Amino acid sequence: MIQQYLDSDFDSVVSLYEQVGWGTYTNDLPLLRQALRNSGLVLIYKEESSVIGLIRIITDNSVICYIQDILVSPNKHRHGVGTALMKEILSRYSELRQIVLLTDDDQSQEKFYESLGFDRVEGKLRSYARLLS
Repeated sequence: MIQQYLDSDFDSVVSLYEQVGWGTYTNDLPLLRQALRNSGLVLIYKEESSVIGLIRIITDNSVICYIQDILVSPNKHRHGVGTALMKEILSRYSELRQIVLLTDDDQSQEKFYESLGFDRVEGKLRSYARLLS
């Protein structure tokens, strides 16, 4: 079930960041807590009481939405969690001109982002942008 992140979910979210190996985030928990609070929107995907997915965005709510983080528990990959989170963001921000994200140069992610209408932008980093005409 997708719902908005609350401070009471923080420990479960930290566990999710650790599961996916994003130690840079969990090395400074006060900074992570502040980043979550300051984000435009943070949605979590819960299964029972466990957070198994998260998407965090930065936005001006007028023109651009930047997807900062999208993560899914490794044992829930290919179960539709990431797709559900992305579709929720795409629906909520369908009127914005740009939805952008940067990610690692991981070939396995390419089909996922392209299946959601993102175009790959070439360069040193792998980035995807979704521009509305």
